[in-house]
Amino acid sequence: MTDSQLLDTLTSLRSSVQMDAQRRLDTWSSISKRPTVSPSMNNLANYLALRHHDLRDVQEELSLRGLTSLGQIEPHVMETLDALIVTIAAIAGVPTTVHRPSRDAFVDGRRHLIANTDLLFGPTHSSYVTRMMVTVPEEAFDKPEFFANLIQRGTHSFRINCAHGKPELWERMTQSIRSAERTTHRTSRILMDLPGPKIRTATVSCVLGRERVVPGDRIHLVRPGTQHSPDAICTAECALPEVIDQVGIGADVWIDDGSVATVVERQTDQGLLLLVTRAPHGGKKIREAQGINTPNTDLALDPLTPDDLASLDHIVELADMVGYSFVQTADDVERLHDEIDARTTRDIAVIAKIETRRAVQNLPDIIVHSMARRRLGVMIARGNLAVELGFERITEMQEEIMWLCEAAHTPVIWATQVLESYVKKGLPTRAEMTDAAMSSRAECVMLNKGPFIADAVTILDHVLGRMATHFDKKAARLRELRSW
Repeated sequence: MTDSQLLDTLTSLRSSVQMDAQRRLDTWSSISKRPTVSPSMNNLANYLALRHHDLRDVQEELSLRGLTSLGQIEPHVMETLDALIVTIAAIAGVPTTVHRPSRDAFVDGRRHLIANTDLLFGPTHSSYVTRMMVTVPEEAFDKPEFFANLIQRGTHSFRINCAHGKPELWERMTQSIRSAERTTHRTSRILMDLPGPKIRTATVSCVLGRERVVPGDRIHLVRPGTQHSPDAICTAECALPEVIDQVGIGADVWIDDGSVATVVERQTDQGLLLLVTRAPHGGKKIREAQGINTPNTDLALDPLTPDDLASLDHIVELADMVGYSFVQTADDVERLHDEIDARTTRDIAVIAKIETRRAVQNLPDIIVHSMARRRLGVMIARGNLAVELGFERITEMQEEIMWLCEAAHTPVIWATQVLESYVKKGLPTRAEMTDAAMSSRAECVMLNKGPFIADAVTILDHVLGRMATHFDKKAARLRELRSW
């Protein structure tokens, strides 16, 4: 490709991006929004339009000329395209009507992301920008010293899972955290999760002598109150019976984080007869309170349960951020914001937990509708998401979600099983250390609770500090190497 041909390609690409982005912005025009979010919405629309093109040949041509290969375009799409067009026009010796963006215009996108991160999680007290969040164990509710220790080791935020405990316990937890802030002279943020609908097994009965299911066995997933079925090894009640009415023959139903895979063989008067297609070696016990996923069925469930709404009455008084589980559509987003507005005038942020296939598909609208009303963060809930999308796709999808959020200047929380073995047993796996290093590209990393959580915070602090000298998001930072 000649310089002139490359210039024509980039100019045509720029025009296509502008037109496609404007069409998307027109669909968002009716959203009443905070004035500060318009640049982020515009850049997100530009990025979505850009990524509808296969740019691999263009990337190669740019690299051959020693120019940016578009690999860091997320926070500033049009500015990057304009700078490239001006540069290629100069190389080709032809005029262009496109103007080179100013330095300030070029870095504004990155500044927006940093500012939004600071607003969400507070100022960093580390040498790196990625924050750490820790899930609060119930037994620490009255131990300010526990939280002070974690804050001093590098923790910026704490997560309270409102699926457990009562409002009185949550209040004691927040009081201990605020006390720790005063002791350490450092601020932290509190995230309180709304658990959402619990799609789980309830009462389980199995054939005498057959405690474990293996491939080829059948499980009868039934409405509460159903007697054991003679057609199945196990009969398991579904805690949310409305799920049964929405799942059809041939649909996948996964149990216990996908450790047991089944397919709906037929519908019965009582529920669904499931054929087990995959189970661990030696079989798997089906127990009460195991999670149920329907990866290729879009369930029409209200993400705000009556319990969630009752919890929200207390959360709006205690938390800095509300975690929104199983949010799937823009309408879901608007509903939560309306419920918050009806309870408080406090500036409470929303963390959209992306954990279903439908949420991934609707992520642009979820982001735009939420950022238009209040501060927003996106949590990549990799546990449910891996089950919903397939374990082989989660690595790809977590990258795509981070790219999309960076284009929207929206902070991302990297969650689920980060340093899990270290937190639980005091020794990490090699794969976990690599995962922890990769998490440095997110704005926040969440650790679960466990007996070795303080040590895990320390080692993650060291990992994030080291990785910050090598990478800024996707961009490699070429500091001197000291190993050779």
